[in-house]
Amino acid sequence: MGQLIVDHVITLLSDGGIRANYSYPAANIQRVTEPVAAVSLAKADLKANTVQVLVEILSPKEGGGYACQKEAWKACVILEAAGAICCQEGCAYLPKANLFRVPVKAVFKGTVTSAGMEALPEYAVVAGGITLRYVCGFSAKQAVSGSSASLQNAPWEITVEEFIPWGVEDSLEADEPFQMDLRCMENIERFEGCTWSKRERIAEESGIRQIRTAKATGRILTS
Repeated sequence: MGQLIVDHVITLLSDGGIRANYSYPAANIQRVTEPVAAVSLAKADLKANTVQVLVEILSPKEGGGYACQKEAWKACVILEAAGAICCQEGCAYLPKANLFRVPVKAVFKGTVTSAGMEALPEYAVVAGGITLRYVCGFSAKQAVSGSSASLQNAPWEITVEEFIPWGVEDSLEADEPFQMDLRCMENIERFEGCTWSKRERIAEESGIRQIRTAKATGRILTS
């Protein structure tokens, strides 16, 4: 499984114009005359369904450390486009090898199988027929007040979290009351009679984090 994801990363980088190979190849290591990527499996967490791949960008001293950093950033862009979450670390000089080195850690999330990794199914939230494009969190809960109350008939409280990049319009909203769907593959969890009850907007470096709470009168499950 680990070898398969390493092969996948090498292919992605090579197709993106970065010379890439295994960190510890069976053949003799060739002299580095241009920025290259050495790829290895750093960590596989089967419980969390994540695999971390280490991409070490190496470049000759003559090109300077900035060239190495630029190539590492290019690798991040390529791997992020393929679904990875990347972290580029600082540049260091390796005197024995006469090379600059910038490590990039790329985390892929999915279901780990004997054949590799399969992407986790994605969910969507649709409020009043409008798909919320930037949803990053969803939860729903019921609570009863009093010993004679029935949980089955209790209203639902729904929390929807979105992260909206700067410059994106997000003013479109459905008329109340509306229907809210939580959809994943063929399954639909439908909440009826929804009205928004609370809204919080938090400014962050790359956008607005919006957290909204809604109340729903009932729920229907379909598949």
